[in-house]
Amino acid sequence: GCHRPGGDYPWFRDNLAAAPGAPTPDQVTAAWTFAGTWDPERADGPVIRGISWQDGRIAVVFSERVTVKGMPQVVLHSGTVAGYSSGSGGDTLYFAAPGVPREALVGVDLHGGAIIASDAAAVLRAADLTLP
Repeated sequence: GCHRPGGDYPWFRDNLAAAPGAPTPDQVTAAWTFAGTWDPERADGPVIRGISWQDGRIAVVFSERVTVKGMPQVVLHSGTVAGYSSGSGGDTLYFAAPGVPREALVGVDLHGGAIIASDAAAVLRAADLTLP
């Protein structure tokens, strides 16, 4: 649909039929543009995939890399809390729990902070903190 006064350039022609997969115009999205390696229009957030205890700390594994803002904590069944210690920028966050017996987690308390997707997008993608 591109035109210019004085005639069109050859590269203005519609060449989608020659592209891999021959996409239709409505299939040409940001994700298609970046060959599925990045989708700036993605709106879903990371989710918790697993939880484990490792050497006096609790590891919370997410479905993708996350960034921590503030000092979130995990709340244990006994009411004890374990504060965030490290992992921002990776897919696993660690919460310090030295001397705390292994027990079930009740939830993640953002404690006024946030856990968001590290990969850039057009919108801020907050993590879903529902425990698996």
